[in-house]
Amino acid sequence: MSNIIGGPAVRRIEPGAVYIWLALDQEAQVEAKAFKTLSGESVAEAAGTKVIKAQLGESLFFYLLKLTPPSENGKLPTDAKLYYNIYIDGADLAELGLTDGAHAITYPGQRLPSFVIPTQHKHIIEGSCRKPHPKNKDGSAQRDQLIRADRVLADNITKASRPTMLCLTGDQIYADDVATSLLPALTETGSELVGGFEIMPPKQSGGSPTHPNRIKLENRSKVLNKNEGFTSKHGKNHLMSLGEYAAMYLAVWGGKSKAPLSWDEAKPKIASKIKSNGPKPVIKEKDYNEERERVEEFLSNTWRTRRLMANISTQTMFDDHEITDDWNLNEDIDKALRKAGSLGRRLTANGLAAYWAFQGWGNDPDSFDKKFIKALEEHYADQNKSNKTRARAAETELHEQYWSYTVPGFPAMIALDTRTSRSFIKGDGPRLLSPKGFDWLEIQLKAFGTLYNSSSNPQTLLVLSPAPVFGFRPLEVIQSKITKWFKESDTLVDAEYWTASPTAYRALLRALGSVKFAEKILLLSGDVHYSFAAIEPKVESIVHSQAPTLIQITSSATCNHPSATVERVMDLIDRMSRIPDITYLLSEESSNKVVNGDNNIASIRFKDALPDEAEFYYYEPKNRRNYTWTYNLKKLKIREPK
Repeated sequence: MSNIIGGPAVRRIEPGAVYIWLALDQEAQVEAKAFKTLSGESVAEAAGTKVIKAQLGESLFFYLLKLTPPSENGKLPTDAKLYYNIYIDGADLAELGLTDGAHAITYPGQRLPSFVIPTQHKHIIEGSCRKPHPKNKDGSAQRDQLIRADRVLADNITKASRPTMLCLTGDQIYADDVATSLLPALTETGSELVGGFEIMPPKQSGGSPTHPNRIKLENRSKVLNKNEGFTSKHGKNHLMSLGEYAAMYLAVWGGKSKAPLSWDEAKPKIASKIKSNGPKPVIKEKDYNEERERVEEFLSNTWRTRRLMANISTQTMFDDHEITDDWNLNEDIDKALRKAGSLGRRLTANGLAAYWAFQGWGNDPDSFDKKFIKALEEHYADQNKSNKTRARAAETELHEQYWSYTVPGFPAMIALDTRTSRSFIKGDGPRLLSPKGFDWLEIQLKAFGTLYNSSSNPQTLLVLSPAPVFGFRPLEVIQSKITKWFKESDTLVDAEYWTASPTAYRALLRALGSVKFAEKILLLSGDVHYSFAAIEPKVESIVHSQAPTLIQITSSATCNHPSATVERVMDLIDRMSRIPDITYLLSEESSNKVVNGDNNIASIRFKDALPDEAEFYYYEPKNRRNYTWTYNLKKLKIREPK
């Protein structure tokens, strides 16, 4: 019997279709139905050609179910709760054990999971940057704010205020920063999923093929070094194989996972250093156990993430950590990770294949044709039968894919891939969109203009940009000076913010400022591990006097707040600096402070399709308390620059 090892998750929602994603450990006959009432007839079904399968391992089958109404030109009911059920070889969600018990994917009082197709989104949730093992100052586990997002949905599940979309704006996993106790569990789960341990190309310096499972714990950074295109400061346990990447997604999204190893189980697998009294593990037992406890606490709550994603449409975009830290940050890294036949190219392809299967496919199903899926299946479905030609074909499809996409609606959405289509000009910082990327953006904005210019309804455009378009400028100024003063310091200070390239920054403002179909543009971002809200008052001078208002909402991190030292530095910069070209918003609860480093999730409400209010839900570890910052997005409360 097939088991659901991941999902189900509600993904892209359109007036005529809803996509449901899930992962199984065996091939099966999969169908789905949606209902307006639990006892009524189905209003949509997914069966036959509306169910697409992709096999990426011996026991790793992904399904995307397209729920459509019975008539060809029909539309699904809007602004009403629609329940759905899934049938695996005839067994429904209840028979599969997912609708009852402590870890059910249904909310209290609900017999089935559900979703809403809004004519206008009234409430969305946004967040980014989620790691299983970060610690507080006292060594305790940080609070995962997706737990708070789950609670927000639970509190509003039967109300008109129910959130209808979850936007995850990058670093949904940390491939390069993996807990020592967790990696062996991921490696083992990964081998079960794909049917063995992956053999990868040798290092560029030559030698034999790379066997990730044979590398000692805490030792992978010796293989994945700068020469291979890797710069992570925490890459000792970097994910490498497709199986490991897939296992990480399943673990953090509440699917199939194994418990982290105990110290006694892990000790023989850990790299050693030579001491006067003999070899000793490179990590201390106390540190290992504290980290393992943090991982266990995180994993104990991931069923809430699974429940959340089973009941709300989720749209995402990657940042760097889905693949590796500093992914394509500069031209040297970009070239190293694309070099034909290299270890870096294969690892990046594995990360992208996992991103596609767990995120990208559900974001925009029509962007991936049969040729794309076939190339991945021919390489990954049975790697024992794969060869260099098949591996090269899969790598080519993944590396040449452009991952930006749009979602029509009220608000409309554009999600920007700012990683795979960069351009690098000497004397300028990385341009997060290349000319090709800007051409694509212009085409999409024109298409939205054709669609909405004649509409009498007010409109907002959501732009998902993992890196904030309007960043925290005082810090960006410091980063800019460091990169000018010190060679090769761009990876040290993450110098890949939009203003690192004034040319690309102004080009983006011109493109967005030229929009006429939307009164407001809401920029949703993550990346930076602190939160803030801002506007750019100079857009009108770049474009025209009727340019839309651009509002930046940055929610980071859901579970990875900065260290106490970094927070103190940020607070000092915040208090001392005033940079006039960005106007930072003050919350109702803050008289002067504009940035906040506590873990957070943003809850954004709309009225008549225009942004009305943003609430940031925080958790303060020192006093173990939840608190909120609220921004009025109609009457902006600003902190005046000096």
